[in-house]
Amino acid sequence: MQDCKPVTSPMDSSVKLMEQKNEENITEKTFPYREAVSSLNYIALITRPDISYAVNTLARFSNNPSEVHWRAIKHVMKYLKGTISFSLCYKGKTEDKLVGYCDSDYVGDLVTRRSTSGYVFILHDAPISWSSSLQRVTALSSSEAEYISISEALKELLWLRSLLKSFGLEQAGKTELRVDNQAAIAMSKNPEFHKRTKHIEISFHRIRQEQEAGNVDVTYVPSNK
Repeated sequence: MQDCKPVTSPMDSSVKLMEQKNEENITEKTFPYREAVSSLNYIALITRPDISYAVNTLARFSNNPSEVHWRAIKHVMKYLKGTISFSLCYKGKTEDKLVGYCDSDYVGDLVTRRSTSGYVFILHDAPISWSSSLQRVTALSSSEAEYISISEALKELLWLRSLLKSFGLEQAGKTELRVDNQAAIAMSKNPEFHKRTKHIEISFHRIRQEQEAGNVDVTYVPSNK
């Protein structure tokens, strides 16, 4: 892939990946699929949050990949080829204020019908922590999928606040967690939404307690931001 033609996105949005049952699956002797996923995952974890979703999706097919999945692997590599000069730039003169963003798709996995949660936390104008992972339960609405993603981001937010405190960078006041779904924000603040939330696992409701304790503030941000 060293001399491949670059592309402008990590994944082709027109391709919906799922198991190709009617196609002969590839083996490690044909293409080193698992090795490629592992290498891309290392890059995604260390310096490239922009490929996290693509790598997380492709890793789901490691046990039974097909030619379609291998082409998607090469697509990520073509994207890296075109963005090889990209880097994370931390501006040390800005304030030590942690800010988080979280989002989800809805039933993005065509096989399990589960949604994917994603978050990123910014400090000194650049990401310091990020994740993209399949939710462990099936959300019944887009608002619930967003609400679950808030819960997942909250765990990282609380850990980061504790870590920064140990570095002498204690966060004064609330840490802002920005979300683009108004209904999910309302659920995170209002315990009276019984009809919408009574089926949701109790563990996901921790966000309400943390807002009351003044550690986090879930705020709205438009999707295009």
